[in-house]
Amino acid sequence: MVSIGICDDSEIELTLLKNFIDKQFWEKKLEYIIYTFTSGEELVAYYQEHTLDLLFLDIYMKQLDGIETGRAIRALDKRVEIIFCTASSSYALESYDLLASGYLVKPFDPEKLRILVDRFIEARPRSEHRYLVVKSNYNNRVIDLNDIVHVESDDKVLMIYTVDGEEIRTYGKLNDIEQKLDTPNFLRCHQSFIINMAEIKSVEENDFMTTTGRLIPIRKRELRKIKNEYLEYKKKR
Repeated sequence: MVSIGICDDSEIELTLLKNFIDKQFWEKKLEYIIYTFTSGEELVAYYQEHTLDLLFLDIYMKQLDGIETGRAIRALDKRVEIIFCTASSSYALESYDLLASGYLVKPFDPEKLRILVDRFIEARPRSEHRYLVVKSNYNNRVIDLNDIVHVESDDKVLMIYTVDGEEIRTYGKLNDIEQKLDTPNFLRCHQSFIINMAEIKSVEENDFMTTTGRLIPIRKRELRKIKNEYLEYKKKR
């Protein structure tokens, strides 16, 4: 299921774009759902509890404009594909600073719209990504499970380390995170650590070495069992 958002304070433009996207995805027989927003504030509020795969974002809006809205969304979700829509090309550079996937000038060129939608569909992985949503610094963070290297617990503080070196702090129990990471990649190798086995570089005597150079301890009383679980994972891979 592809989740698509359209944010535009013009009801006419919003409806036109929605009808076009409906037609494109229906013709390709893809499962999708479209959410519409008439302000940046409404979109950011939605993102406190949800995520999107593809976002069409108008730049010229009252109060919170499209660039500021895009910055707020990008801080919460690095993977959503953002296509900016506007009546002027003056914000093109700012839009690409936010890793925009496209820039559409109104009135929309149907052919360019079709190309951008086709590009998104073709680039989308066959297997769906899974995400972890956590509260960090009073905001929801959306983390692709493939980006997690390991999770470390220190009392009630959880540190989630990612492949790009980021450390995301949140509060909770490691047991609860373990349930949310219920995929074959993740292994509870220690009372205080969960590791993504796809990010293990080597196996040391009592530790796993991650691709980011961290040593993650292995529970001593289950050392052989845990190492064997990793070896079985590697065989299946």
